[in-house]
Amino acid sequence: MSDYLVEEEDLQASNPQWNPSEWIGRGRVYRDLPAHVSIEVERARRLPPDIETGLPSPLHSPARFHSERYLPVWNKAYDDAEDIAAVAFHASEPAADIMALGNTPLLSRQTVQRLDREFGQAFLDGKLSIRDSRDKDNIYLWPMWFLDYARRVRTAAMAWHIWNRAVTWMRQTDEEEPEEKIWRERTYSFLASLVGWEGRIGCGLGDLTFERLAEVLGDNWLSDSVVDALAQNIKMRVKERDGVSSEVLLADTIFATCISGGAATNSAHPGNSLVQRYTHLLTSSPSPQSLSFPLHSPPVHWASCRVNLQKAHIQFADSLRKKHPKDLTDNLVEWLQTEVGLKDVRVTDDLPCGRQRDSFNCGIISTNALAHNILGDDLWDPAHARTYRYRAFCTIASMIQSYQENVDKLGSSVPLIALDAPELVPLAPAAVNEIPDAKEQPSNRIGDDDLGPLLKSLEQKIKEQDMVSPRVPEKRKRENSSDSDGDCDDDVPAKKLAKAAHPAPTGSKKKATATKEKAQNSSRTVAHSPPKLLLCTAQPDVDIPYDVQHEIMATLRNGGASSSASHDRVVNILIKWNLYRGNEKRLEKLRKACVAEGDPNPGLDINNPKQIVCSHCGKTVQLQAVYQVERFRKHLNETCKGRKKKPAHTGPGITSFFSKKLAGIPAPPVPSAKPKPTSFVKYCPGLTGAIHPRIDYYIDNCPSTGGGGKLINYYVALLFKKRKITSITDNRLSQEDRALAYNRKALDNEWRIESSPHRPSVVSTSCCIKFTVRSEQELADPKVVCSECHSVYQRHEFRTAINRNRDKSYAQLKYTPKIFNNAIQTRLMAKYKGLEEFLEERSELGIYVRFIRAVAAGQYKDNQVFLGMIQATQMANERRIRGVGMQNFRYPREFSEWGLLIRMSSPRAYRNIAQEFRMESERSIRNRTSKQPRFPLGITSENFEYLDRYCDKHGYPRGYPLCLSVDDTKLFPAMQPLYDGQVKSWFLVGLPGETQLQTATPEDLEKLMDIKHTPAAKVRLWAIQIPFPGIPPLAFAILPIGSKITASELTKYQLRVMFGLAERKFRFISNVADGAAVELNCQEQVAKAGRSIPHKIDPPSEYPNAEAINVPLYAFQENIYINTQDAPHARKTARNNIFSGARGLVLGDFVVHYKQLYDMAMTVADPTLYERDVIRADRQDDNAAHRVFSAATLQGLALNVEENMGLIIFLFVIGDLIDAYESRTMSHAERAKVALRARLFLATWKTFLLKMGYPVQRHYLPPGATKIFHTLVDGLLGLILIHRDHLSSSTVPLLPWKHESMANERIFSALRSIFPEMSLVQVLLALPNIQATMSRAKQALFSAASYKRVANGYTFSDSTDDATINFGNLATFPTDLELTAAYGQAIEENDMLWTLLNVHVGNLVDATAPERFVAPVDTSDDQENHLAEEDSVSEAVIIDLGMRDELQEALDAVQNVTGLLKSDEQEIDACAYAAAALVVDSLSKIDDLPTNEDPALLEQSRQDVARIIKLTPLSVKDLLSGLKTSFGATAPTSYTIPVPPSSSSLLDVTASDLQPLVELRESHQTEHARTGVRNYKPSQSARSETSGATRGSSVDAKKSDQLSDKQLLARRIQAVIRNAEGRKVTTGLNRKARTEDNGQSTDLTADKAGGNAANAAASAQVRAAAAIRRRRNVARTLNCTSLVSEAGIGPMAPLEVNSYVFLVDRDAIVLGRVLTMYTKGGGKAGAHAFVPEVDNIGPISFILAQTYEHAGGRTFRRVHSGTAAMLGISRFAHVPAGSILLRVPDHVNTKNHFMEVSSATTAKFKQLMLEKNQLVWMTTVLNTVQRRGQGNANIVDLEIDDDVDE
Repeated sequence: MSDYLVEEEDLQASNPQWNPSEWIGRGRVYRDLPAHVSIEVERARRLPPDIETGLPSPLHSPARFHSERYLPVWNKAYDDAEDIAAVAFHASEPAADIMALGNTPLLSRQTVQRLDREFGQAFLDGKLSIRDSRDKDNIYLWPMWFLDYARRVRTAAMAWHIWNRAVTWMRQTDEEEPEEKIWRERTYSFLASLVGWEGRIGCGLGDLTFERLAEVLGDNWLSDSVVDALAQNIKMRVKERDGVSSEVLLADTIFATCISGGAATNSAHPGNSLVQRYTHLLTSSPSPQSLSFPLHSPPVHWASCRVNLQKAHIQFADSLRKKHPKDLTDNLVEWLQTEVGLKDVRVTDDLPCGRQRDSFNCGIISTNALAHNILGDDLWDPAHARTYRYRAFCTIASMIQSYQENVDKLGSSVPLIALDAPELVPLAPAAVNEIPDAKEQPSNRIGDDDLGPLLKSLEQKIKEQDMVSPRVPEKRKRENSSDSDGDCDDDVPAKKLAKAAHPAPTGSKKKATATKEKAQNSSRTVAHSPPKLLLCTAQPDVDIPYDVQHEIMATLRNGGASSSASHDRVVNILIKWNLYRGNEKRLEKLRKACVAEGDPNPGLDINNPKQIVCSHCGKTVQLQAVYQVERFRKHLNETCKGRKKKPAHTGPGITSFFSKKLAGIPAPPVPSAKPKPTSFVKYCPGLTGAIHPRIDYYIDNCPSTGGGGKLINYYVALLFKKRKITSITDNRLSQEDRALAYNRKALDNEWRIESSPHRPSVVSTSCCIKFTVRSEQELADPKVVCSECHSVYQRHEFRTAINRNRDKSYAQLKYTPKIFNNAIQTRLMAKYKGLEEFLEERSELGIYVRFIRAVAAGQYKDNQVFLGMIQATQMANERRIRGVGMQNFRYPREFSEWGLLIRMSSPRAYRNIAQEFRMESERSIRNRTSKQPRFPLGITSENFEYLDRYCDKHGYPRGYPLCLSVDDTKLFPAMQPLYDGQVKSWFLVGLPGETQLQTATPEDLEKLMDIKHTPAAKVRLWAIQIPFPGIPPLAFAILPIGSKITASELTKYQLRVMFGLAERKFRFISNVADGAAVELNCQEQVAKAGRSIPHKIDPPSEYPNAEAINVPLYAFQENIYINTQDAPHARKTARNNIFSGARGLVLGDFVVHYKQLYDMAMTVADPTLYERDVIRADRQDDNAAHRVFSAATLQGLALNVEENMGLIIFLFVIGDLIDAYESRTMSHAERAKVALRARLFLATWKTFLLKMGYPVQRHYLPPGATKIFHTLVDGLLGLILIHRDHLSSSTVPLLPWKHESMANERIFSALRSIFPEMSLVQVLLALPNIQATMSRAKQALFSAASYKRVANGYTFSDSTDDATINFGNLATFPTDLELTAAYGQAIEENDMLWTLLNVHVGNLVDATAPERFVAPVDTSDDQENHLAEEDSVSEAVIIDLGMRDELQEALDAVQNVTGLLKSDEQEIDACAYAAAALVVDSLSKIDDLPTNEDPALLEQSRQDVARIIKLTPLSVKDLLSGLKTSFGATAPTSYTIPVPPSSSSLLDVTASDLQPLVELRESHQTEHARTGVRNYKPSQSARSETSGATRGSSVDAKKSDQLSDKQLLARRIQAVIRNAEGRKVTTGLNRKARTEDNGQSTDLTADKAGGNAANAAASAQVRAAAAIRRRRNVARTLNCTSLVSEAGIGPMAPLEVNSYVFLVDRDAIVLGRVLTMYTKGGGKAGAHAFVPEVDNIGPISFILAQTYEHAGGRTFRRVHSGTAAMLGISRFAHVPAGSILLRVPDHVNTKNHFMEVSSATTAKFKQLMLEKNQLVWMTTVLNTVQRRGQGNANIVDLEIDDDVDE
C-alpha cells in the first residue's frame, strides 16, 4: 500500500504526525500511504522482542537449528491447501493467551499471503486482532503481530522439515564404505559451523538458499542454484590451476536456457546480451579453447555439454544416455557458426559421463562429467552415490565458509567467482554510521548521474527475467514416505548432536553483527528469492557486486512502483554497501539548509548524504531520504540538547507576500482560432511517364539499374593512381580490382531505376524524399518532384538515355556488355532462352516444336509406349512414301507388348485402335506366339530345372540365399480336358493331388466326364524369390488340394520341395507361409523333421533377472533356414483383431477396440482413415491396414490419449514390428531391437493379464495371432543371424521384405488379371508364360500401387520403396555385443511403453497373481435356456461365390423350373451356348501371353545382381585398410565394442508428448503407409501423378461395379426363372407349383434382401428373439425379474455407448461403463460387429465395459481391491449379454476416481445384491454353451474369435 521503505530508525523514533483519528476507521480504501502512516502500520505488525527471542535465531547453525523441539510439524499437503477462511482480521481486542501460541497449528501458505496483502487496509479499518476459529472449541483473538509470528514460524517449520529429511538420510549409512564415513564426518562438521539455516545464502552463490543446500543431502533432484554452485567450484579450481588466462570457459545453467530459447539470433530476446558477452569472450584474443556448461532437460533432468572450439566438436553427456536435445543443439550450432565463426560443427553424444541407475542423481553426475573432462576427476560411480552427495554438500559449504572468513579478516567481500560475471568483485558493506577515510574509499562508486540509467537497466532486467522461459524449476522436491513428523534424532550419535547444537563461539563481534545483518536480509528474501541475473553490470564503467544486484532487484520487486521510492531504496542499499557517491552541488545545498536551520558546522559525508552529524550535540541523525533536511530540522527543534531555542517568528505572513506579487500581473491572453496551413509536406514520386512518356519505356526496357555516372576509366584512375593504372583493360588489374571500380561507378550514378510494381519510377540518388509544396494541387500532382529529381530530368545524359531505342531480341541482348545489364534479368534470360518468343503473341514456335524440344530434353523418357506409337507411325509413313511394304517391320518393344495386353483384354478394342494407329496385325501375333509346354503338375524334376534357369537368367550364383514361400488360393472347382502333346494323350484335369485321369481317345474322355468327381477347391503354389529388388518371383510348383487338407499332408509335400532344393545345392534360408492355422502347424512339423540350432541372445549385465532369448534356427540336409510369416498378412491380422468383438483387448489402464478406429474415420476433423476402412471393411485390404498402422493415424489418436493410449501403444509396437521387415532404411541392429521389444511387450502383456486375474482368452490376442507375431520375431532375428554366421559370404545384403509370401500373391494377381475365376487347366497353361508378364515393363499392369484405394484387397508397393535402398547398410549385421545392447534398450523401451499404460513393470513382477477364476457351468441338458454352439463359434468364412459359381448355379437351377415358355427355353439355350463360348475365350487368352522376357531387362537384372553382390561393406573396408597400410598407417588389430545404433530414443516419451513415438514411426514406415492415408497431401510435383492415380481409382471403382459377361448371363437366366415363378397363378400344374410353395408369400412387389444377406438378417432376428425368451424364462423365479428380464433396455431406453449397466464380472456385481458393444451376424459364420446402440438385450453378443467396484452407499470406485489396487489401475470386463443385469437409467456423476449413482439407482442395486447368488447362477445358465459331442462350457472360458488370422 506504500512505496515508503520503513527502517529500524523510523520505528524507534517518535511519530508526531500520526493522528489515529484521521486514518483509522474512516471507511476509505487506501491505495497509497504517506510515510508516517506506513511507519505505524509496520509498527502494528512488528513482533514484540520477548516473543522474537523465543524463535530460532537466524545466526544458528543448521545443527543447532535442528535441535529445536518446539516447532510445529510442517506438512506439504496442508501448506498447499486452500486459503483458511477461519483465520481473519477482527475488530475485537486481542483476548488470547500468549502461552497458547506453542499449540497453534501452522497457517497455510495462501492464508499467510492473504493476511499479508490485507494487513494495511485491515489496520486502517480499525481491526484490532486476528480471529482464529479453526478449533470450534477454542477460538483465539490474537494480536495483530500474530501474522508476523505465523509467517516466521511457518518458515522455520518448513526449513526444519527439510533439514530433518537430510539428517534422516544421513542416518541411513553404510559403514562398509570408508570413504563415505569420512565425508559424512566432514558434513557433520559443516552442519555445526555454518551460520544460517534458511533463506538466501548470498556469498556470491546467486539465489542458492539453505533449503536447497539441504536437499543435496538426500535422494532429491537438484535445483539450478545448486548445480550453478557446483559449477562455480569447478571454475575456481580451474582458475587456481591455470591462472587468469585459462583456456577453459565454463558457463552456468542460464546459458543453455538462453541458447535453447533462441537468444543468440534474436536480438529482442531477454538473454541476447548474455549470449553476446559469451560471443565476445570466445572471439577475443586470446580466446578459450573450450566452452562447457550444464544443461537442463525438462522436467527434472540434468546433462552436460562441452564445445571443443579447435575441432568444432560439440559433445553431450547424459547420464540416462538420452539423445542430445534438438532445439538446443540446432541453436547452439547456428550460434557457433554464425557468431563464433566455427565451420562444419560436429555433434556427438560421447562425452564421458557416469551411468545413472536412479532417478535423482543426474545433477551430481552432470557437474561430475564437467569436472572429469576439465580437471580429470574420477567419473561418478553408482556404488559411491552417497559419497558424491556428501562431497557436493561439503564443497558448497566450504565455499560459504571461505567467503565468511574473507569478510571477517579483510573487512571487504571477496566473493566466489560468479559464472555469469567472472570479472566482477563486489565490495563489502560498510556501517551506515561510520564515515570512511577518503583514502580507503573504493574508486568505483555510483553517483546520482549514474543512478537513473542504473534503475532503468535493473528494471529492464526484471522484465527480462520474467520473460525468460523455460527456467529450471527451483523447487523440485522428491517427497518420500519418510516426510512425516517422525523424529530422527534418536539414532544420531549423542556427541555429534551435542557438538552440533552448541558450537564454540568463533569470530569477533564485528563478524557476528555482519552475519546477523546478512541473515536478516536473507530471511527477508526467502519468500521471494530473486531469479538469476542475465546481466551483471549497469554501466560499462561501473561494477556492481553480484550480491548487491540481488538485493537491489529484490527490493525493486517487493517495494512500491513509484520512481522516487525506488530511487530512495536503491540509494539506501548502495550506501550500506559503501558504493554510493554523492553530488557535490546537492551536498552543498544540504549544508546551507542545515546552516539556515541553526547548525553552523554540520558533519556531512559526500558518500553518505543520508546522515548528518549535529555540531551541537554530536549525534548522528539518519535522514528519511538523501539530501532531505526535515528530520535534522526536527532534531534541532525538539531533541537536540546542545542548541538554544530560537524565538518565535513575528514577520508578515505569506498571504501578504503573494497579494503584493500578484497585483501587477496582467491576465493571460485568450487563444485565437488555428490558422489554415500555407505549406504541405510531399513525398517525392520520382520521374514517371506523367512527366515524359519515354520514361516508362526506359524503365521497362533498360537492362541496367541506373545511370549518369562517369566513364569507368575515370574511377580506375582515381582508385589506382599510385599504381599508374588508367584503363579498365589493363592486365595488371585483378578481377577484384575491376569489381571495385565498377562498384564505385555504380555508387556514383546520378539516378537509379525503382522497379517496384506499385510505382516504378526514376529517382535521383540524392532524392530529397520529402519536400515542401505550397498548395494541395501541387501535393497531388505527380509531375511535381523534388529539386534533385528535377535536375536529373534536365540533364542531357538522361534525355539521351530515355530516347534510345532499346527494343532488342535475345540474340542482340546477349552481346550487351555485362556492366550495363541488370544481373537478375540476365540470369532470367539465360535460364529461359526463347522466353520472350514464347510469351509474345507473335510467336512462330508451335506446339510441335515444343514437343520436339521436350522429347530432346528427355521429358518423355518414362513414356516409351507413347513414343513407340509415334515411332511406329512415322516409320510406317516413311515406308509408304518410299513405296516399301511392311515385311520385316519391327515394332518398338514397349509399344508391341502394350498392344498384346490390350488384345488379350479386348480384341475388339485392339482392332479399333489399329484403325487409327499403326499396330501389329493379329495374324502376325498368332504366328510369332510360341507354344510352350504346360507347367508340370506336382513336384517333379522339371520344377528344379525351372529354378536353375531362373537363377541363370538373372546371374544369381548357386549357394546364395533364396526365399521359399508357399500359399494357396481359391480355384474354380471344375473337371476340364487337357491334351498333352508330349505323351499324345488326353487328361481329365481337376482332381486334388498330383495324379490326374488319363485316357487315350476322346470317347473314353467323355465317359470319364460323365462320372461325378470331387474337383480341387484350391491350388497350392510354391514360389521362390531371389531376395534382391527388381527381380520377379518364380512360380516353382503347383498342386491342387482340397478345402479340408490337413497339416500332415501339407508337410509331406513341403519336405519333398525342401529335400529337392537341398539336394541340388539351392540355398533357401526362409520358409514363409501365411497365418492360417494349418500353415503354422505345417511349419512346426517341418521344423521337427530337421534339427534345431538355437542361438542365445544374452541380456545386459545391468538386467540380471532378464532371461536369455533363444532364436530358433533349423537345419534340413545341412541347409540352415528359419520359419517366418508373411509380414503384410500379420499387419492385417492385427487390424482384424482390433475390429473383432469376440475379444476385449486390455492394455494396462486402457483398452483397444473397434470404435476407436471408427471415430478416426467418422468423427475427427482430419481423418486418416476412409469410411470404407471401418464400415463393411475388407479383411484383406492392404491399403486399409497400412493406414491403420501409419504414423499419421498414430498422431491423430494422440490428440485424445486418455481414450486412445492403449490403441496407440498397440499400433506402435505391432506396426514397428511389421516395419522391421518392410522398412528400407532401418539398420539391422535397429530391426533386432524392434523385434526384441515386440517380444518383451507381448510377454509383459500376458503377465499383466495373469497378475490382474483377467481371462486370457477374453483379453489377449488369439493363439493363432500370438503365434504369428512370435514367429515373425524369431524369423527376423534368425535371418540376421543366418546372414551373419551361416552364409558363404557374410556380406550378402539382407532384404527382410523379400522373405514374405507376397511373391505368391503377385503370381496369383497376375493370373487373376487374366482369369478372374481361374481353373486348374488355365493355371497349368498360363504359368510358363506368366514370368514374362511379371517383368518390370508390365509391373504397372499387374501390381500398380494405388495406396488410397479402399476395399482394394492386395496392394504391392515394393517397387516404389526400393529406390531408397542402401545396400551397404543392409549388409552390415550386429555383433553379439550389439544384440545384447539392443536387448537392453528393448527392455528399457518396453518398461517405458508400459509406464505410458500406467503399469510399472517392476511392480507387476512383484505382484501376486490371483487364483485363476473358472466360470461356473450349468451341466444340465437345458437346451431351451442354453446357448447353441453356433452362438459361440464364429468361423467368419468369407462367402465369396465367384462369377463362374453364380453362372453354374443358375444353369443348375433352371433344370428344376417348371412352367417355362418356348421363348424362355430358347433364351436358356442361348445363354448356355454363350457360357461355353466364354470358356473357350478364356482358354484362348493364353495364346496372347508373351512368351519371352525382354533380353535388355534380363541383362540389366544380371548387372544389378552382380553390383549388389560386389558392393559390400567388407570389400570397402578391405580397400580402405589396404590404402592406409600402403601409406604407412598401422592396420587395426583390436575391435572396439560399438554402441548399438538406434534411430531414436523413446526413454523421454511422456503421456503428454507422444511426438517421439510418431517421429519414430515416420522414420520406419514405408512410402505406402506415408502416402496412403486419407489426409495425405502430395507435393505439387507429384500432384499430376496422384491425380492420375486418383482417376485410375475412380475408373477401377466403376469397373468393379460393372457386371462381367458371366454375371450378365447368370442374371438373364435368373430373370427367366423369376418370370416362370411369377406365372404360377393359373390352373393346372402352375397352380400346383404355387400351392407347393410351403406357405411362403408370393408378394413379388416386396423389397426383399436376397441370398446370403437375407439369410443372415433372418438368422440374427431369430437369435435375438430366442435370447430374450431364454432370459425371461431363466429370470422368472427371481424377485427382481422385472429389473433383469429385459435388463431395462427398450425402445425408449436404448443401451448406448458410454451408458452404465450393472453386470456380473467373475462372481461380483459391479457397475460398468459401456465402451463398445457388438452383435453377432446370422449363422455360424457370423462375425461380432460393432453397434452404437440397441433397443433390446437380444441382439447383443458381447460388451466391453470399464467396471467400478462398490465402495459403499452410492459410491463406486475405479480401482478395485487386490492387484489392481497395488498397481492403481482400472479394470475392464468383456462379457456376453447374459452377464448384463440392468441398464442404469439415471445420470452417473464422476468425482475423481469415484462414480456416484442416484438414490433410485442405489435402491435397485441393493435389490440386486439381495439376490446376488441367484443372479450369478442366472448368468451362468445364460452363458452356458451346449456343444455337440462335448461337455457344456461357459462362453466366458471359450476361445472365441472371428478367425482374424485367416
